[in-house]
Amino acid sequence: MRVKRDPAFLAAVGERLAKTTAALQLLDIEMAQRAGVTKSAWSNYVNGLRPLDLDAAIRLCDRTKITLDWIYRGDRNPPALFNLGCKEKGGGDITVPSRCCRFHWPTMDR
Repeated sequence: MRVKRDPAFLAAVGERLAKTTAALQLLDIEMAQRAGVTKSAWSNYVNGLRPLDLDAAIRLCDRTKITLDWIYRGDRNPPALFNLGCKEKGGGDITVPSRCCRFHWPTMDR
């Protein structure tokens, strides 16, 4: 499957990836590892220079509990991982800290 190369689309995907990284309180290198890509490739995705490879996106979804709809379409329904209230729970290979109640799932302006 070919991913769109429209600059506005790539920028929107990159912004969602950056917001997800921030919401999960991870470093770019940690997100790159979850996606199975290099830090350089991740930087290209976040900066809207290259489309996120579908295989990498699927790995990222499996390991962070975000959805392909969120990555590619900006779906406003937050993944279950972000509906935790203030309880400490794990999702895949990550753990969301107890202080998660201060964080809100990032939304995109449409």
